[in-house]
Amino acid sequence: MIWSLSLSVIIHLLYFLGVMAFGYYQTVTYMPDILASYENTNYLQNEVAFGVVGNPLIYFVTFFFLTIVCFAILFGLKKRSSYGSV
Repeated sequence: MIWSLSLSVIIHLLYFLGVMAFGYYQTVTYMPDILASYENTNYLQNEVAFGVVGNPLIYFVTFFFLTIVCFAILFGLKKRSSYGSV
């Protein structure tokens, strides 16, 4: 069970770090089109938002179900390897 929890934590960390790395990449490589935006003076954005707004319960649910999936996979691999040694 501890391996399942560890795998779930690692997968979630990789997901969060991947999303953050992609956002950083988009921020660094952003090149605004100044000429096109200069002609359009009707809309000027004055707010910036980083991140995602959502229900934090979803992360708990995905963590729980991913732990169960990892446990099932590890349990199946252990069963399969024990049948091969008999």
